[in-house]
Amino acid sequence: MVMTRDRNSARGASYQAMAVAWNMGWPIAAGLLLGVYLDKRWDSSPFAALFCSLAALAAVVKRLISLTAASGKDSIDGGEGKGQGSKSSRGSG
Repeated sequence: MVMTRDRNSARGASYQAMAVAWNMGWPIAAGLLLGVYLDKRWDSSPFAALFCSLAALAAVVKRLISLTAASGKDSIDGGEGKGQGSKSSRGSG
């Protein structure tokens, strides 16, 4: 039974990693494709592709930071206010 639980948690972790990779990959690819299209349209190669790719990368990094911060906040609270209890016990002692 323990082995099955470990496999399921490993499978869940790999699915989560694939979801993060997908959510990071497609905006960068879309930015690159948009930039290549704009470069061909405006004959400005490689500036639009670089700009759009870097803008997409910045948006992905911002999103990843916000997701990481939200995830850290959830684990500190523990879902039942455990984080708040430890703060109040430190303040009163």
